[in-house]
Amino acid sequence: MRYGLWIALAAITLVGGSVAARQGLPAPPRAGEDPSGYRLSIISFGATQPYVIGARSVILYGVVRNDGTAPQPASSVILRMYAVTGLDYVEGTTVIRLPALEPGATAQYRWKVQPTEPDAPLVAALALEQEGRLPRVLTLPMQHYARPPSALGAGGPLKPVATAVSGGAMGWLDNGRVRFRALRTDSHTGAAYLWARTPTGWRQALYASPLLEVRAAEGSQSPWWEMFKVQQISAQTQKGRASLRLSGTVGVRWLCTITVEARNGSSILEGRTVLTARRRLALSGLRLATLCFDGASGANQAGQSIGPVPVGSGVAMAVRRGGTTAGLTWPSKTPLGESSANPAGAPIGAEYTMFRPEYLPGAGVPTLEAGASLEIRWRLYALHPSATIRDALKVTLPDR
Repeated sequence: MRYGLWIALAAITLVGGSVAARQGLPAPPRAGEDPSGYRLSIISFGATQPYVIGARSVILYGVVRNDGTAPQPASSVILRMYAVTGLDYVEGTTVIRLPALEPGATAQYRWKVQPTEPDAPLVAALALEQEGRLPRVLTLPMQHYARPPSALGAGGPLKPVATAVSGGAMGWLDNGRVRFRALRTDSHTGAAYLWARTPTGWRQALYASPLLEVRAAEGSQSPWWEMFKVQQISAQTQKGRASLRLSGTVGVRWLCTITVEARNGSSILEGRTVLTARRRLALSGLRLATLCFDGASGANQAGQSIGPVPVGSGVAMAVRRGGTTAGLTWPSKTPLGESSANPAGAPIGAEYTMFRPEYLPGAGVPTLEAGASLEIRWRLYALHPSATIRDALKVTLPDR
């Protein structure tokens, strides 16, 4: 079944309860819920890698938990894993009659799947199913690249000066110490890689995608999250500095630009995100980026992490691995509100560390008039050599 049709059918079943409620009818029962008191939920479903390369196999993990107050009887609920599009099954039982789960207990399952083509869209789904009840469905789209990131394009020759190059749907930023690559994926969402220069060559420090998410609404709408879609990548080189500028939209209601600048001799990249409302909008959340560390580089050495911790007027999170400390420092406060962070964003079983710097308003949701902009400046870095994770605390935001 085609991905779009499958998702549409899943959506129809999932919204059935709200439609019934609006019509004054009893809400249809959901799979995994029972008047006796048990209530199952899928608390995690994801891949062990942040993205998929070519035809390499992928390991998926799913975790179910009983959040209710009563035991769930054995075999009363089915957990089913679907290879929705672009994937073939390799290992793992796709239809599982769940064992008895006491309140608070979890059950974890593993599957191995493989892309059918080196660059096909990849989507899997995990569903709780029970006879006579609406299923609970969690979909998992996976970013898929035909080749490893180091082969996706050639950066310029190693130079001690900052240089930027753009072409088509990608751009390179390089100063001989760090290398940053931005690209527009097939779905037009932005993605980026950061490498650090080491004595043995370039080492990938982190991967980021999506590069921005916004939660907003108009009037009496309920807010929802939307991703930054890249339309153009441009480069500029000046004496002592170079920059990449990503421009595009977030849904149909926002314009957005993300600028990343490298300076001669620095392992720190200066970032600037500008979000402009095209209509009068209530802004109830913003995620600067989803950052993935460790697993993206394939390194197996033990790593350390720090944060979120206050650093001057900002907040820092970082990971140290193989003598490289990579991370992000962002403002602790903006007109939207105070910063928070999600250091446990990676799915259970993942071989990488992931976090999402967020801004969530406190009392009252700010409203931006049409044409109004919100600007956030931040710093991204890959420090090498780095003897301690506390090197991240030296990267503060400049006074402005």
